[in-house]
Amino acid sequence: MAVTRIKFKGTSSIGVFMLATDSYAIVPPDTPRKVIRAVRETLEVEAVKSLIGESRLIGVLSAGNQKGLLVPYYALEDEIEGLKRALGVNVSRVPGKVTAIGNMVLTNEKACLVSPELEDDTLSLIEETLDVTVQRGTIAGLPIVGSSGVATSKGVIVHPQSTSKELEVLKKFFGIPVDVGTVNGGMPYVRIGLVANTTGALIGEDTTGPEIQNLINILDIK
Repeated sequence: MAVTRIKFKGTSSIGVFMLATDSYAIVPPDTPRKVIRAVRETLEVEAVKSLIGESRLIGVLSAGNQKGLLVPYYALEDEIEGLKRALGVNVSRVPGKVTAIGNMVLTNEKACLVSPELEDDTLSLIEETLDVTVQRGTIAGLPIVGSSGVATSKGVIVHPQSTSKELEVLKKFFGIPVDVGTVNGGMPYVRIGLVANTTGALIGEDTTGPEIQNLINILDIK
């Protein structure tokens, strides 16, 4: 089973600190070797160590896919250049007052749902950087679509209070199965405790058996 329970520095909120796609993962420089090994063995990608804006909160401050990476406007030039070299993808600073990019963007390789709070120019930048179709929307009535869902190329798991209308919009937009779930024993903001790609998933250590089975079904993890 390509699912591994982990903690990061004593917390099950692992998605706050990491980002993963089908071709790379980004983790803080002080990530324990046990976590690096879990990334390699479970997600089958290499873990690139970096800060973003001198912060360890990689999952909060960035969003990306195999083609590009979005970071806040204050990300340092040497961080961006290092990520470009290591990942081989487009890296773009997102202008404006919104800096928690990972909380506002839900993307896979083909589609990207973004917060209604993002401006038109930002949507154009996201579309160009990630090479995806971009659309504004909410999950469970919330603008923080990035922290309220996790999307791979096989499925999307979202906040348990998502409405039937929202689920239908998401299914049509992403073109893959979409359903609700929780992590870490009832946490509705699934991105906080889940880092996944099409190969596998890292989940917070407090996630229960039924929660794991649910996300395996939704994300079609073998």
